[in-house]
Amino acid sequence: MKRLILLAILCVFTSSAFAQNSVISLYGGAGTSLKYNYDLGISGGLRFVKIGKGRTAFGAQLFYQGYAFRYDKEAYAVNNGASIAGVNILNKTSYICLAPSIGQFFGKHNNMEAYLNVGAGFKMSGNETMRKWDNTHGYVSGDYDSTIDTSPNINSMIFRVGFGMVEYIHMGGESNWWVTFTEDFGFLTNSISKTTDVKDPSRTAYSPTNKINPGYISLQIGISHTRTHYR
Repeated sequence: MKRLILLAILCVFTSSAFAQNSVISLYGGAGTSLKYNYDLGISGGLRFVKIGKGRTAFGAQLFYQGYAFRYDKEAYAVNNGASIAGVNILNKTSYICLAPSIGQFFGKHNNMEAYLNVGAGFKMSGNETMRKWDNTHGYVSGDYDSTIDTSPNINSMIFRVGFGMVEYIHMGGESNWWVTFTEDFGFLTNSISKTTDVKDPSRTAYSPTNKINPGYISLQIGISHTRTHYR
């Protein structure tokens, strides 16, 4: 069913009549989370927009978004596993996202665009481990230090809101090709992992109490093709 939907979208986007005054872009890049950052999150995809009245554009994008973060909470505000008790959650997850978008072009040659997109992401891969330890009670009272696989807690679907700016640099002449630079910020409305659930039996006093949904700032470079000549 998903393949049929994607095929229908591609057929509409590539039809001659629909594609007039349109921009199709291929891009890729990487980003970092504003909270719990661990490693770069790779991103990239395909975007199509059709420019209408007032240089307002409507379209959609299909893209890959990777996440890599580490939650670390320990006693006495110590980090990196050096405290006598705490919880450390390492998550590396990737999603394929489909998001309708709206944009506003401006500049003398429509060479800048502000955009907003809202959509859903479907898990491609994911790995999560949680280390929990407590050495405050002594051997007799049952100190522990264990690392468990909490990958089943990763949500199979996320909901993402993204916005940013695109700068278009024309390749010259009568070409319809542009190089693009994008600054994107995206945040999730739900948690990536159910490890934050208060009913999770693996919880301790140092487990997260709020959603694990760090925002990501990404820088991307790409190439775009327009169906109208550069003016």
